[in-house]
Amino acid sequence: MRQDPLQILDAWENQVPRDQVRLVTLPSRSSPASVLLERFADAAGITSGLLESVTVRNPSLGVVETEMVRRLNLGLAAKASRRDHLDLVNRGILPGLTAQPDRPLRLPQDELPWATSYTKTLTTELERRGYAVFGTLDDLAPRAAASGERRIDDVNDAELLAATEAGLQGLSRRYARLRRRHKLAGRAESSSVGVRERLASSTRAKSFGLRVAAVEHADDNRLLRWLSRRKIGGPGPR
Repeated sequence: MRQDPLQILDAWENQVPRDQVRLVTLPSRSSPASVLLERFADAAGITSGLLESVTVRNPSLGVVETEMVRRLNLGLAAKASRRDHLDLVNRGILPGLTAQPDRPLRLPQDELPWATSYTKTLTTELERRGYAVFGTLDDLAPRAAASGERRIDDVNDAELLAATEAGLQGLSRRYARLRRRHKLAGRAESSSVGVRERLASSTRAKSFGLRVAAVEHADDNRLLRWLSRRKIGGPGPR
């Protein structure tokens, strides 16, 4: 369901009327970076110019890295919660993998026919439902890579080993950063607790000192003498 547009839209329509659903299509790679932001602003009813376009580096995984993550996902599927899985893979493994120079995974030429057929079925259904589209459904048309593009099946063990090493290095760096932050936070908390304990101890000492002084002067004051004896369980005034 996570990758099926129609099922995703069906889920939205359980809560949102169809005429309030907005579709924003991803522009082609050759489009300026600002096009997607402009489409989103139009869909959200945001005045043009209020949003600032910021270029964010979001490199694609290569063929080798994609296969490595696929195998990792299979192993984690029944052993980690979705939140833990996303934290481990997205924040721990992927930063080390995206630095690799391998080419991104693209649609091979021989897979183009079925992808084109599926897209035609998808766009026909989207048009039938009448969603408001910001962009064009033509953006959904698949574009195959040039002939000779690598496939997942071409990945060898040596490449997978290198990708796994890179992923583990990235995970180790993230663990080291988190551990350092945890230690610093622990020191700050310990320091704060120490200050509170010293203040509390000082307050108790001053309170005790006042009580001692009151006892020492109790013989000079009948009321203080009675109060001091009441405090320590002695007899009342005579």
